[in-house]
Formats: sequence, C-alpha cells, structure tokens
Amino acid sequence: MELVPTDRLVIITDQETLEIGQALLTEAQKITSSTLLLKIEDYGTRPMQSFPNKLEQDIKTFNPNCSIYAAQGKEGELPKFRSKLIDLLAYQLNCAHAHMIAITKEIMLDGMDTDYGKLYDITQKIYNICKTAKEIKVTNNKGTDVTAKLSPKLNWVSSHGKIKLSEGKSWQNLPGTETFTSPESVDGTVVAEILGDYFSEKYGQLTHPVTFKLKDGFCYNLTCQDKNLEQELKLYMFTSPLGNRVGEFAIGTNIGLKKFIGNLLQDEKYPGMHMAFGHPYPKETGADWDSPTHLDVIPTGVDIFIDGKQIMKKGKFDMTSLA
Repeated sequence: MELVPTDRLVIITDQETLEIGQALLTEAQKITSSTLLLKIEDYGTRPMQSFPNKLEQDIKTFNPNCSIYAAQGKEGELPKFRSKLIDLLAYQLNCAHAHMIAITKEIMLDGMDTDYGKLYDITQKIYNICKTAKEIKVTNNKGTDVTAKLSPKLNWVSSHGKIKLSEGKSWQNLPGTETFTSPESVDGTVVAEILGDYFSEKYGQLTHPVTFKLKDGFCYNLTCQDKNLEQELKLYMFTSPLGNRVGEFAIGTNIGLKKFIGNLLQDEKYPGMHMAFGHPYPKETGADWDSPTHLDVIPTGVDIFIDGKQIMKKGKFDMTSLA
C-alpha cells in the first residue's frame, strides 16, 4: 500500500481475526500516527444483517484515505454488509482499500510473504495478453472444458497487488494477484474443487468436486456427490437475481504459491483460472448488469489457451509464451 506518514488508515477486523488486525495496526503505526482499528462485533451480531449507521459514522468521522478489511466472511454478509463497506471506503471516501476477506495466519505467512515486485510484472504480462483477447479456453483432466467469449466493450482489470492512491480509486483483494474481466459469454463444463463466499470457510478444499454446466454465460445445472452441498449451492445461485450468470472470468498469477489450501482468498490467486457467478464488478469491468451474490469456483491443474495460444499447462505458466 506504500503507506506514508500523512496517510489516515482505518482497519476493520473482527474477534476471530483480531490478532491479524492488531498486527497490521502495529506495523502501520510505525509509519503513520493516524490509525483507527474497528471491530465488527462492536457494531452488531454476526452475521451482519445490514450496514450499521454507527460504523458508517465512525469511519466518516475519522475520514481515512487508506483502509484494510481483515476479517472473516459470514453467510449473507456479502450483499448486506461487505459490498456496502467497499462502496463506502473505495468509492465514497476514495480510499486505497485492501480487502482481506477470510484472512488467516497461514495466508499471512504464505501468500502475503512473497515478492510483489515479481508478481506485479507477471500480472501485467498476463493482463496485456488478455486485454485484447477474443476467446479463452480452459481444460483439465478432471472434466473442465470451458470457453469464454470476450467483449472489447468490457474491461480487463489488473489486480496486481499494489494498492495506492496515485493509481486513482483503487481496491484489491489481498493476497494478490490476478487479472479479471466480465465475460460476454461462457460455454462448457467447470469441475470446481474450491468455492468462494462463505462456502470457502465452511467446506475448504472439496472432498467431492462440483460440476457446473454452462451455456450462453449462465449455469443451467450443477451436480455434486455431496447432495447437501449441491442443494445449498442451488439455493444460493438460482434464487438470487442473476446469481447463476458468470460475472467474472479471471487468471490467477501468484507464482509464489506452492499449493491450494482450501481458502478462496488465496487459492483464487494460485496460477490458473477461476470464475464467479453473480456480481460482475460493474464499476471496474463496465458490465451493464449486477447481482447481490458472487460465488467463485476454481478448477485445478488447468491448461489455458488465449486465442489459440497456450500460456499454461497443468497449472504452470509457459514463461516463453509470456516473453
């Protein structure tokens, strides 16, 4: 975040993640004396059913220009709480915002403990290839075979890990890195072993993968041997407005990661492809629709072809193709 002494930093944490929130505060106070730590449970009972007026007032009174969310995600909080918090911090107050949803000590010592200069470089290379692409095909030996059609009217976003005000209104998930867009259409099959939103914390790396069938950008069916998970996913995706439409198509670029850990926050940055049903980040991508939900799904060990050119084989970038 390239914090400087004149910055005003607010950290939003929770009881479960308080050790990390306090560690971030300690490091920040070595740079700026203008810091504020807020704990979500001081403003209501989890999961939060709305965005507390008192929390909004306290943040606005402090008037930050930098912010960090380092807390867990609870069922139902994305549309009712977290989306409103991001809107307040990143867009109303124009903060440089780091969003560390479901952050753990393991992630702090892994995905956050890497050379972000190198990650910035590779992310920009992938972004430059993707931003003019017309089609991306992704396959693996577990049943994933999916093709995304891309539109020049929709933006690719380079989430390269550097979050600073000099780059304008900016917020990113940490740990980084990835580049993403909202696709025009997606067709095929995705077999996912890791899920997002509250499913990440609840299920971790799946014992029974979920198979999503896609046509014209929508999931029309999903199946899983775990029938409880299958029904829970169907309830999540098919009862929310456009919750079954593909809103995000992304390539993770964090080459410093060694393995999947079953936590979406880090696993979506692992080299490979992930996509999400629901919210398409319209302010960033330019998508002309929206949804209150956002469910990431990750297949593993993928091959990626951009306009017919292979850039990844079995989860490893072909570095010569990126030169």
